[in-house]
Amino acid sequence: MTSISADILNNDYDIPPDKIKMIPHGTHLLPFIDKISLKAKYGFNDKKFFQHLVYWVLGKILKPL
Repeated sequence: MTSISADILNNDYDIPPDKIKMIPHGTHLLPFIDKISLKAKYGFNDKKFFQHLVYWVLGKILKPL
């Protein structure tokens, strides 16, 4: 969870801040890098990419984000 997510829980769902515990999810927010320069760096100038994000939940069920 990010601090933005905690703010959404508080502001949009009226959950009191003392009921919210932010536990970092283990990934780091990185600065934006232009996708054209990244594709050039790794030799994929003429390729299209599809990104699919999923997460694991209790019971090891795979759910799309």
